[in-house]
Amino acid sequence: MLTKSPAARTALVYVTAGAMIIIWCMVWWLWMANHPPSERWPYYILGGLMASGIVITLIGLGVGRLGSAARNADSPTVVVTPPGTTSAVVAPPNTAVAPASAQPPGTIVSQPLSTSPHTPAGPVSTPRSVASP
Repeated sequence: MLTKSPAARTALVYVTAGAMIIIWCMVWWLWMANHPPSERWPYYILGGLMASGIVITLIGLGVGRLGSAARNADSPTVVVTPPGTTSAVVAPPNTAVAPASAQPPGTIVSQPLSTSPHTPAGPVSTPRSVASP
């Protein structure tokens, strides 16, 4: 069964054509081995056709692999999570981040990174509303 992929059809045509060329070259070579020609040119034509059949077959195999990879890349990936589970992103503990500085690009600034864990700030107070006079 052929898929809807044009690469699969192209690969099938190339592999089939290349295999048929190789088979008929082998038949011709066996016939020439039993009935040697008086000139040398038929051997050159036979060699050229045999090489062409091999190359066409290899191109078909390559197109088939590329088509298969493209089909896998084009198919949408759906991630289904079971009900009741959530996905959370957890930051690694004790990571130190260097502050951004206003240096021009290419300037190397050495700043030691803190190795101690970050201590949280105090409680946040809400601003009180001031009564207007």
